[in-house]
Amino acid sequence: MKRHWFFSACFLALATLFGVSAIEADEQQLKQVVPTSPAGRIAATVANDTPDINLEDVSYCIGLSFGKSLRGQAIEIDLAAFNEGIETGVQDKESKFSVEQIRGVMEKFQAKLIQKQIDAEKKAAETALEKEKAFFEENKSKADISATESGLQYRIIKSGAGQQPAREDLVTVHYHGTLPDGTIFDSSYQRGEPVTFPLNRVIAGWSEALQLMKEGDKWELYIPSHLAYGPRGAGGQIGPNQPLVFEVELIKVQAENSRSEKANPGVS
Repeated sequence: MKRHWFFSACFLALATLFGVSAIEADEQQLKQVVPTSPAGRIAATVANDTPDINLEDVSYCIGLSFGKSLRGQAIEIDLAAFNEGIETGVQDKESKFSVEQIRGVMEKFQAKLIQKQIDAEKKAAETALEKEKAFFEENKSKADISATESGLQYRIIKSGAGQQPAREDLVTVHYHGTLPDGTIFDSSYQRGEPVTFPLNRVIAGWSEALQLMKEGDKWELYIPSHLAYGPRGAGGQIGPNQPLVFEVELIKVQAENSRSEKANPGVS
């Protein structure tokens, strides 16, 4: 537990570095931030109770933490100016910028970071779209793959002879969802229980495919991103323009008027 003060102090320092509010605080309040916080009190206690503490080592570790945080966030800095700023703050020298000037600098910097993130996401989405196109081009060349006008592709694993659902019907299915590389993101098989949901409450690729299936059918679906979660993606695993692969078994079809509220959050 004693080691936690160090990481808390580092994050506090980083927050102060990039936050204008700390700079705008009253000078006396600003001086009290670290010593009156739990992290500051523990740090002071450790320093007083441990005569052999190496200030050089502690300073290096704090600097290392700063550096890794900046590098991890891909934040470019002028190292000489950065060190000057650290020295000014640590030695309580007069800042060469006013509070208003600091605010302006940091607001422009934040806007630049936001734009950089937007550009990176746009590029990632474009790259994913190119990979998706290549995936479906290769996949449709396989002998057992069928495709619809929407771009949905599927492979029949097992054929049934039961009822065929309409868009408003409730269906019970077992499924296994993966990315094209085989990464599993959802599976009712793994949970050991099928799911029941109305077809108009799931992604377009599921709704289209299941209306083509009959009870007892088991298909492998290849769903393009425009029939799934599109350029926004969904959660951490399903990125922008991400095609999805599902193994789906249609177990039962129920009429609309017998619908329950149970839906599958993995595909809705």
